[in-house]
Amino acid sequence: MKQIEVVAAIIRKGDKIFATQRGYGEWKDWWEFPGGKMEAGETPEEALKREIREELSTEISVDEFLYTVDYDYPQFHLTMHCYLCSLMTDSLHLNEHEAAKWLSKDELGNVKWLPADVKVVEVIKSKIQQQNMTDIERITDMEQCFDRVDRALRALEEAVDTITSLEDDILKLDAYYSGDEWKADFRSDELGLLPQDLKRGVLSEDAIWDLLGRVDGVKHRMLDFVLTDLG
Repeated sequence: MKQIEVVAAIIRKGDKIFATQRGYGEWKDWWEFPGGKMEAGETPEEALKREIREELSTEISVDEFLYTVDYDYPQFHLTMHCYLCSLMTDSLHLNEHEAAKWLSKDELGNVKWLPADVKVVEVIKSKIQQQNMTDIERITDMEQCFDRVDRALRALEEAVDTITSLEDDILKLDAYYSGDEWKADFRSDELGLLPQDLKRGVLSEDAIWDLLGRVDGVKHRMLDFVLTDLG
């Protein structure tokens, strides 16, 4: 899949965030944070200042890194580095977008954001919420976050230990299902040669297949988590 790397400016003025409406292409009329592709040799900050100069005819200060979004569009994978920014001048001119708005935290959900920008909006709301908390509220909130993650990790660690200890069982089931022994046992069951009270879930045509598929699915989810969320 084609890889595209861009930068985006989260421009703040007081308690408002600047949003722009795309006026061209497949995503016309959807809303986004202004920015664009980095050119060879540019730092993200340099690219962002150039893009905003081209798109809005203004100068910005790149104040703080906020978040990097990875999103799979149908035709390409987008990596978008987002920075909190402020205006160096009050003048703004829409050179590429058809409309723009200054949105408060409560108004951020009132426009139709591009899919990759939706996650950025969530991060912005969370950051604003934390900034508006008292120190006691913020610490309490962070403690609750810590406890939830800690509990989940402890459960996950136990589950990983358990499933790892069962690797031999997984390999035995895989060999059984893909070999001649399962076929022979299946035929015996069809012919009524097995005791009626015998537990025989493994003879279901889907049971082992589904179980092994779930094992692979969990492994892939864990790998995706490591590669995407932990970089």
